[in-house]
Parts: sequence; structure tokens; C-alpha cells
Amino acid sequence: MRNASQLYAADPEESSPEGPRTRRRTRTRGSSTPPPDLTPHKNPTPKAPAPGNPTPHKNPTPQGSGPAPGNPAPHNNPKAQAPSPHKPTRPRYRPPMPLLLAPHPLTSTATLLTHAARHRGIEVVDSAQGHEARDVHWYGGPLAADRIVRPLRVGLLEPADDWLTTLAPELTHRRIELTTLDRARELDGPLFVKPPSDKSVPAAVYAGGRDLPRSGERIGPQTPVLVSDVVEFAAEYRLFVLDGEVRTGSRYTVFGRLDPAPLTPDAERFGQDVLDACAPTLPSAVVVDIGQLVGGRWAVVEANMAWFAQSYAADPDRVLDVLLRSSGPRRLVTARDAPFLR
Repeated sequence: MRNASQLYAADPEESSPEGPRTRRRTRTRGSSTPPPDLTPHKNPTPKAPAPGNPTPHKNPTPQGSGPAPGNPAPHNNPKAQAPSPHKPTRPRYRPPMPLLLAPHPLTSTATLLTHAARHRGIEVVDSAQGHEARDVHWYGGPLAADRIVRPLRVGLLEPADDWLTTLAPELTHRRIELTTLDRARELDGPLFVKPPSDKSVPAAVYAGGRDLPRSGERIGPQTPVLVSDVVEFAAEYRLFVLDGEVRTGSRYTVFGRLDPAPLTPDAERFGQDVLDACAPTLPSAVVVDIGQLVGGRWAVVEANMAWFAQSYAADPDRVLDVLLRSSGPRRLVTARDAPFLR
């Protein structure tokens, strides 16, 4: 029997150095083997690999057929599709930074708060003009606030005028009464008299009610005043309170004379005891003054609005935390703080 090399002979030109030209196969005369079918099949049956030769791996991506440089390969994830030309991508909305309004001239506290605010990226201005659409926070006096801040929809938090009168005697160690200036003039002294929030009446010890001022700006018969027994504080401390906790604080007087110093552990401990007992009766952001009486007992002095309080030696950045809550956008005031709005 003839072998395959004898059945078919290659064209001599196939082995020419110039390369293959035209392949031509001839059938050997006298052979009964039909010529091979050279018609290409659409789905040829793959041949089994020869023994010892592993099946070659097929690369689904032919070499050189990848994406052109600069054109990313298409994603197989059907959800990752190019944005529709009919739905343009909108830029993410970034609300403007809040604004701290601190009118000139700046006090020492306002200067410290200005630096702390700018460090956080908060713009500080001294005029409200042109900022009606911004979220504004206020640091300044109550009279200016009533005139400037109300049109800006700022919610100012302050304690109730009678808050001090609601405290237990062991927290104050003196009698305290909220009354009117006209009624206080009828009282015998000595007595300590002060307005609950503003500076309409000078806070001082009066020999008697007859010595109280009878004329002046914002002074009238119905002006509210707090009247209390006279006590002597050896030292007084200011606490900046946020959500019922002492955020920072400072000593501010010693025997009535200005002497700022860091907050002592004993003062902070008593202040926290006071807050644990009566935090729900105060705004979430407020200032509480306490002091140590001559003899060593601790007592509450008063509560004030944080947006009009000197910081003394307190941490300005923590004071700013309390300030921003106490005088921020009215729309952000919670139901818990709504009763304390000015």
C-alpha cells in the first residue's frame, strides 16, 4: 500500500526561496482514493491533539486587536453605559459656607472667634448687606441683634428670664426674685439688682431700692430685674455649655476683680452637677456662670446667651462650637430649642 507522501506530490515551486506561489495537487494515476474536499466548512470539527501535545488555549482577544490608545476597553457590565445625551449630568450642589456676622469694633472675644471661624473656612463679615441668602451666625449685643439679625432669619437662643429663680436653694445659696424695676424700688437693702439679659440697668449692689436708676435708655417702670440677697464670691467661672455638657470654660474674676485663668476641675465638676440637674430648662447652647462663695460653697451666678459672652481664657474653637448653635439659621432650630428663641 502506498503512503500519503506517494499519493500526493507538492508543486516544486512551493519550496522555492521566493516563497509559495500556487499550490497544485494532482491525483496519482491508478489510485482509488478520491481527492480531498477543499471546500471550506463553516463549523469544522476540531481535531484531537496529538498525544503529548496539550490543547492550546484560545485567546478571545486576538493580538493587536485591543482598543486603540486613548480609547478605553468596553465594559462587559450592561449597567455601565455611557450617559444618555438627552440627560446631561448635573454638577453636585455645594451649599455656600456659613457666615459669621461680627460688627465692628471687635472685642477681644470677637477677634479670637474670627480667627477660629476663618480656620474652619467660615467667612467673617461686619455687615449683613448682600448676605440675605446665606446661613448667618451672629456674635454681638442684643440691641444690634434685634435691628440687624431678624431680617436674616437667625434664631437666637437665650435662657428664660426667671431661670435663676427656679433653681433649688442648694444651687444658689441666696434668695432670688424676678420683678419689675418699679417694684424693686420699694424694697429695703442692701440688695443685688441686675437685668436678666441685657444691660439696661447696671448690675450692682444697692443700699436700697430707692437708689435704683429712674431714667435712662430702655429703662421704665416695667423693666424686668432680678433682685437677690448680697453674697460674696471668692472666684467666678464661665462655662460654655453644649447639649448639657461643659464644652469649655474659664475663671473670670477673683473677689470681683477681673482675673482670667483656666477652668479648675472643681469648678467644672460643680458646673456639670448643675447641668445634670437642670439642663432641660436651658437652651442646648448657653453660658452658665458659677462661683465659689467665701467659705467654700459653690453656687450658680446666672445664665446668659452664648452669642454675647466674653470667652476670657476658654478655648476659642470650643466657644465657637457653642456660638454656632446658639445663633444659627432659624430653620435649623430644633423643637427642643424653640421655646428659647429670642
